[in-house]
Amino acid sequence: ILSEDEEMVINPVNKESVGFYRVTAYDDYGCFVSNYIEVRMHPVPAFTLDNDTICEGETYSLALPEALDGAGGTALWERRIDDATYSPIQQADVSALEAGSHTLRLSFTTDDGCIESAEMTLTVLPAPEFNLPAGDVCEGDDITIIAEDSFSNYSWSMPGNALEGPNEISFTPKANGKVTLAVTDENGCTATKSTEVSMHTLPTVTLSDQTACPDEIITFSVPYDPATHTIIWTLPSGRT
Repeated sequence: ILSEDEEMVINPVNKESVGFYRVTAYDDYGCFVSNYIEVRMHPVPAFTLDNDTICEGETYSLALPEALDGAGGTALWERRIDDATYSPIQQADVSALEAGSHTLRLSFTTDDGCIESAEMTLTVLPAPEFNLPAGDVCEGDDITIIAEDSFSNYSWSMPGNALEGPNEISFTPKANGKVTLAVTDENGCTATKSTEVSMHTLPTVTLSDQTACPDEIITFSVPYDPATHTIIWTLPSGRT
């Protein structure tokens, strides 16, 4: 006998509590009547979520677990804000998550209105941070660009060239252009930055040899803009 009250509560409904129940009513004369009811349970797919780790800015797929393949219902992904608050999260929102640990919850509501949920921890590793200085170089000269020496891989690209190498490169620019560096840290996280390399053309200076008599005065002249150029004359004695 489960109960002699006029009301019986089945809490919770689970595999052990489904089945047939009989209710019997007696009057004061010992007369009685019985009736049977069946308690059934809607099928609800059980599923779990595995914890995962990504790099900051990386795309992450909010894929449904295989246990929900073919199940009728709707799925809702949420991120835990605090102990009591969850906020819906979309696919695009995941790549914008800051570095740290984030609790994600998947709730699945079947077509019968039953709800099953599971949680996972998504760890977001910080992206590498580095500086890439700009470069100014004179026409025909080499330029060296150096990045921090703290990453596991460096991939450089520049106009007409690309190479895997150390944290610094030296080359002779042929024109103004952009140098791009992609670095990879020990966690496999990557970051990319670019810097401009400006090649400055050489000033045009035209001088002709002169032959003069003793004590004659010779004048050499080089047109230039004092706002952008400096002229330095060096005598045969080495004086400037």
